[in-house]
Formats: sequence, structure tokens, C-alpha cells
Amino acid sequence: MGEWADNLTSEIDDGELQMFGIETIMEIANKSPDHMNFYYELEVNERIVESTNKHRSNELVVRAACSLWTWVLQHEGCAEQMRVLGGKKLFEDLLKIHKYDNYVNEDANVCLATLFKVCNKVGQKQIDEAFKNADVMRVLEVMKNHPLKPDVQKVGLQAIAELSGVGQEAAVATLKENAELALGAICYAMNTYMTDPRIALYGLNISCNLSLDPEARSLCGKLGMTVSTIGAIHEYSGWGEREHKKNLEEEVRRKKAARANKEPVKRVNIKNKIMGIEDPEEKARRKAPFQTDLHVCQIAIYNVANMIDGNPRNLGHYEELGFFKLLTYLIERFHELNYKPPIIIPLVVKRAYLRHQEEVRESLRLEKLGIIQKRNEQEQEKYEDKLARRRQEYKPCIYAQTLGMGMCYRHCVECFAVDGVCDHHENKHDPVAEMLNSFKDAEK
Repeated sequence: MGEWADNLTSEIDDGELQMFGIETIMEIANKSPDHMNFYYELEVNERIVESTNKHRSNELVVRAACSLWTWVLQHEGCAEQMRVLGGKKLFEDLLKIHKYDNYVNEDANVCLATLFKVCNKVGQKQIDEAFKNADVMRVLEVMKNHPLKPDVQKVGLQAIAELSGVGQEAAVATLKENAELALGAICYAMNTYMTDPRIALYGLNISCNLSLDPEARSLCGKLGMTVSTIGAIHEYSGWGEREHKKNLEEEVRRKKAARANKEPVKRVNIKNKIMGIEDPEEKARRKAPFQTDLHVCQIAIYNVANMIDGNPRNLGHYEELGFFKLLTYLIERFHELNYKPPIIIPLVVKRAYLRHQEEVRESLRLEKLGIIQKRNEQEQEKYEDKLARRRQEYKPCIYAQTLGMGMCYRHCVECFAVDGVCDHHENKHDPVAEMLNSFKDAEK
């Protein structure tokens, strides 16, 4: 096997010899597990990848190589070698080049599936070993090496959440020293696989653990954890589903108007479509179904409380991202679904929430009096058109999910139309308003 591997390198320009060499190596490697281990120790994969890259257009060489890898990639060490050598991209390129060759199509697809499955298992084993050794950096390294495997990301976040728990000062200090790498990997996993509630929950638990430390709290705010937290609330409160439906309706309305105005239809690039090249202007459509998990939202509220405690910069970030509007929606959502246990709002969040509502009410009052103007003439005209359309499309009902700025708690036409508190509900009885007023009186 070693001699044939050397021949692949020395006679790299001879396509026929490459084909015979790869077939001979396959026969030797498949004799026994010891032969396969020897194949792995000699790193023959590197020689065959080099040969395949040299003769990409040669169907005989590519067929022999893909046939070999369908067997070899079942070995965990060989699969990890292929991952490091860029096996995924190689197989995808071969599928595009030889799209009319049934042999290459079948074998390359099997190779891709086997590579993903085996490397997924290898990554989880590596994280398990690192967890037993309490090596946080090794867990982060494995997560970075396997960005396309949600199971590896989930197990990695779970391990980091356990290692950074209460009394684990050494692990927290390590994460602070390598904050850019650590929080980058955590936020990537949360943002990419947000539809998995376990990944969101483990990521929020890590953020809660880190935000107990003042320095780590500041780093979490600077390196993207605030956006990931708001993303988790969007995903699991029902707000994201509502916005998604709105966007779909707006898209239907826009296309209907374009057909009515006889606007030119955008031409599809057939070549890019066949080659699988995505149009950067086209937004990828969501395929995963929405799901409601208010427990994840409750953990996110705890996380926000830790993040804004003594850190006004983080509080400003959450205000910009619309956290208090989402909090009002969550209060109604917990009540609507009769979720047990009921929503728990920490004291620091209640204070910030009350202050925010007072500021919004004051700005709306000044805007009604004409003292301040938030919009220019063009924006005001557009805003009035939106209000007119809302009044035509929506009908009154008794109870509501929170809309606009999150200040109205019951439906009417004006609740849908006005961003903020409508005059009809400004001074009406409301349990949420009562809670906030009682909290305000207690503070006084």
C-alpha cells in the first residue's frame, strides 16, 4: 500500500496509472480492519485527494476515488482526515462537474452522507472527552471545526454550560481570556440553529453564567450576545411567526401590485440555478416550522436582568432592539396561554420597563401637542397611509396580542393603527398597567 501511495505522487500526471493505483489501494484497504488502520496511518487520503484535484475531469479517476471513499469514510479517523482536507467541498465540486455521470453522482452523494454522519459522531466523542477533562477551549475548537453539524453544536453548548456553572471560576476566566473565540462560537451556534430549543436554552444558560461576572457581562454585550438573546425571544414567543406571516402577506400584496402595474418580471439565471448558485438578492425562505416555548423566553428574561444590572450600555442595546415591546407581548402571551408557572420579571427589568414606558408616553404626548416631530414630511405621509390601510384591514375584537409599541393590551381599530397608547385605552383598567402602577407606588 505504501508503494502504491508513493506511485500516486511520483506519477501524478499519468491518469491511467492513478486509476489503477486507487483501485489497488482499495482492494488492499478492504482486506481487514488492520489494513484500514494502516491506510489511515499512512494518510493515503491526502495522496488521493491530490490525484483527484489534478484529474477532476477524468471520469475514470473520479469514479475510482469515489468508489474507494464510500468504504474508507466509514473509518472515523479517515473521515476526520477528509474533513480537514476539505472533503465536503471536493465532493460538491465533483457532483457539479460530473452531473451527467450516474456512477459519480451515486458514489459522491453516498460519500457526502457518510462523511457528515461519521464526522458528527467523531465531533461528539471529542467533546465528550474534552468535557471529562474540563477543557473548555477544546470544546470550542471542536465546535469551530464542525460548524454545519447541529448535534455537535448542541453537545458543545451543553458541555460549556456545565463547565461554566456556579463555582467554575477557572472555566469562566478562560472564556473571558478568549472571549472573541468563545462568544463567537456560541453566538454562531445560537443564530444558525435557533430553531432548536435545546441549542437556544444552552446558549442562554451560558450567557447567564457569564453575565454574573462584571467583566464577562460587558464582553457579552459587546460581542453579540444581546442580539442572540432577542433572537431567542423572537423565535419562541410567537412574535417571529407573526412577523413572518406579515412579511408573506406583504410579499403577496407587492407581487399583486407589480402584476397590476405590468412591471417587468425578473429573469432567472438558468445556469446559476442548474449549478446551485444562489442569488444574493433573493432571501432564503424559512423551512423550519415555528414553535412556542415560553420557558426559553423566561430564561432569556433572566439573562437580560443579569446583563443590564449595573451596565447601562447593555440596557441601551436592548432598548434599541425592542426588548420592552417584546416583554409586553410576553406578558400577554403568558396570560393568553395560561402558562404555568406565570411570568417572572426581575426587579431590575421592572424598573427599566417602567422607565421606558414613561418615556414613550411622554414622547407621544409631546408629539400629539406638536412640540416634537419624529418624522419628516415624506415619512409622515407614508405613516398616515399605513394607518389608513390598517384601519381598513383590521376589525375590532375583545382581547389582543400586543401591537405597535407594546402599550395597548386590548384590540380596537386604533390599537392596530396607532403606534403606542391609543386614546381609547390610555386610562382604562388593565392588569399589566395595575401591576406597573403598584410597583411604581411601592418604589415611591
